[in-house]
Amino acid sequence: MKIDTHTFSENMAYFKKDTERLVGYTYESRHSLAHITLGYTTTDNPTQLIWSIASRASDLSPFTVYLKDCSTFHHGLTRTIFLDVVNKPAVTSITENIFGPSHAINNPNLTIARNLPYDDFLKVWPYFENVHYSQHFTCENITVLQRIGNRWMYYESIPFGVN
Repeated sequence: MKIDTHTFSENMAYFKKDTERLVGYTYESRHSLAHITLGYTTTDNPTQLIWSIASRASDLSPFTVYLKDCSTFHHGLTRTIFLDVVNKPAVTSITENIFGPSHAINNPNLTIARNLPYDDFLKVWPYFENVHYSQHFTCENITVLQRIGNRWMYYESIPFGVN
């Protein structure tokens, strides 16, 4: 789901810009859209996939997502810094309703910087571990992205509660 809240988008832009300033280069996820990943899939029939998601999404209601402070994922030699979703069950239930329980995501989040080399993480984390952030927004739709080359591009927006 893509996030379209104006204030939140400005905050994410500052966080990404601060990360770039602290590491001294344009890092991998610097220009990625603010989003919460619900899942990944591949298909030879995107129209059928969109119809299937839309059919299930029409039975769901918009809901509020609450964000608070920063946290990290450790991936061997790299680290990811993200804003933590407080009400994880609200987000994971969307994944379960759309894709089934076996595809539920464990830790929904909004990525600030993905796969930072450990040395760069050490430059940035002291700043983010002291960020006390609290924000919320209403999620009213699922945004489907399509992988084109090494980038994710907008494909379709599917609203909740159309039935």
